[in-house]
Amino acid sequence: KEFPKLYGIAKKAAAASGCVGEITIILSFDCNASILRNKKRFFLQIGIVLLNILSEDELFAICLHEFSHYTKENEEMEFEIRTTEHTRSIRNTAVRLPEMT
Repeated sequence: KEFPKLYGIAKKAAAASGCVGEITIILSFDCNASILRNKKRFFLQIGIVLLNILSEDELFAICLHEFSHYTKENEEMEFEIRTTEHTRSIRNTAVRLPEMT
């Protein structure tokens, strides 16, 4: 694979977060990082700007943050938050129909 050092950092962060699966790193032209999961594959997007300005320890911290989105505790909390926000949104935007007599 290309970028063995970067993949090593990502694998170390995934293991520290308890995330198991293949990792695909996608480089982008921005200054951001994100992660998506599709079954047992993680797609870690990292901006090349970050690669140029951060140390290996800082990149590890960024990767650790991204993989933390997929820890069991965090997924449960995020699901609860999304469900609560969705319910609140429905309550706030629902149109009450007049009762039929």
